Amino acid sequence: MDRIRDYVRLGAASALVWMVCEVVIGLLFLRAGVRLWEYHLLPVADAITSPAAWAVAFGVIPPLFLVYDRIERKRAPDGRPRWGLRLAYLAVFGPIVELAINPLFRLAIGEPLYRYTCLPTFDGSGSWLSPLYYATLLVHFPVERLLRRAPGGESLPSPVPQAASPSTPTTSAGSTSLRRPSASSWRAGPA
Repeated sequence: MDRIRDYVRLGAASALVWMVCEVVIGLLFLRAGVRLWEYHLLPVADAITSPAAWAVAFGVIPPLFLVYDRIERKRAPDGRPRWGLRLAYLAVFGPIVELAINPLFRLAIGEPLYRYTCLPTFDGSGSWLSPLYYATLLVHFPVERLLRRAPGGESLPSPVPQAASPSTPTTSAGSTSLRRPSASSWRAGPA
């Protein structure tokens, strides 16, 4: 039950962060006379966002971040966050996911969820600027860490070990050995 609650919390935070980033960036560019994208299904705020997109963010972003956590644990066993790796992950997998999702809406309801209007690719399902849009999701990492630190929010494993090094000295019957921390010792650290 804790994992379901944590997933819902992470999904809700993902949808909220997505909504704020998308609306702020979209409206700033729109005010400057450049429409970056346009939603077709349940458009809100001059078609800059949509509750349907928030639902997609709720369902899609948490698993993407859980996959990334596993990658970071392998690439950064010392527990230090790797912002370059995070940025590369978002810039590659964000556009791939949107290219998979938008055509599904087109097949299911006959029109896409959204259409990129600035430097579009793949019939508007992508944009040459998409990797930059997904860079804004870097803000999800500190938000997700805050959720893990909130009361009752630590049942999902965090990629940052409690100790500063990947090995912890232990003694057993007078001998000293080095052992990797167990999964239960993973806790949220500095983001």
